[in-house]
Amino acid sequence: MYVWLWRRLPGPWIVRALEATVLLAAVLALLFLVVFPWVEPRLPFTDVTVEDSTTNEQPADSVPSGVVPQQQNPAIVDPGVSGSGQTLGLGATTSKGARA
Repeated sequence: MYVWLWRRLPGPWIVRALEATVLLAAVLALLFLVVFPWVEPRLPFTDVTVEDSTTNEQPADSVPSGVVPQQQNPAIVDPGVSGSGQTLGLGATTSKGARA
């Protein structure tokens, strides 16, 4: 499309570049001054669905839904420590003071 437009513009390349710049400025002005102000009231930017925090009160010691406390979540485990507190891995201690 740009090649088509460039070939249709009259004059040498300097005049073409100036004409292309003027056309770009005219399109941008048309968008900012006419199209965007016309479209803006039709967009859903004012449809906000934020709830009031005073109507959704929870006790201070409750946990939000979907959140599991760390003590009860078996997926959160340090892979380098076994259940008995021993460190596991290559060259690490498997029992107190003994080397693997």
